[in-house]
Amino acid sequence: METPSNAPTAAEPVSADLVNHLHDATERLHQSKARLDDAIDAYEYRHQERVNDATDEFRRAEKEIEQVHEQIKDSLHEKPEA
Repeated sequence: METPSNAPTAAEPVSADLVNHLHDATERLHQSKARLDDAIDAYEYRHQERVNDATDEFRRAEKEIEQVHEQIKDSLHEKPEA
């Protein structure tokens, strides 16, 4: 099997350009991963915030129903004025 003329042989080191390119690409990968993690964390926070807001709204509506229910119950048990 023939080795292409521009390919390094086992005895030749990898070119400095390729090593630098690998280093730069690895650095970009780490930076991209950090930005992705930040974006995911931000999404989860906003998602949890929206869930909390919706839960609070539901609890307020639930409490309002309970208060109206109590008012209805109290009005049914009031003695009619004579």
